[in-house]
Amino acid sequence: MSMEILRLDEGRLRDFQELYVEFFKELRGKQGWKPHAETEYRAEATHYFKRGDIIFLALENGEAVGFIRVSSRDGSFWIEELFVRPDFRGRGIGRALAERAEKEVLKWDSALYLLILPQDKDAIAFWKSSATTR
Repeated sequence: MSMEILRLDEGRLRDFQELYVEFFKELRGKQGWKPHAETEYRAEATHYFKRGDIIFLALENGEAVGFIRVSSRDGSFWIEELFVRPDFRGRGIGRALAERAEKEVLKWDSALYLLILPQDKDAIAFWKSSATTR
């Protein structure tokens, strides 16, 4: 399998929108909430791309299978979302996305912050294991 991490561009915006919708459907399920309409998530994804957030896509054999989005606010960089499709988890894709985002942020700052919802036990476990293997 061939994995590639690339910075989101206009040509891959639809891939990001689809992944963003999947991310929120899964997250809202973990929270016990009903997801919003898919059109709202697609519009949000477009907004984040157009405002210049740092967004990377992970591709496996040309198929978009994950993303990471980093925003900049109050002079700090924040990992807002990291998502890998369930069928592709456990292959190092999330780690590769995080490392690529970190490398990008290091051009401007030495810190990258993370916010995790307490209901997202998978994310907590991922970031804990990521921190201990560095």
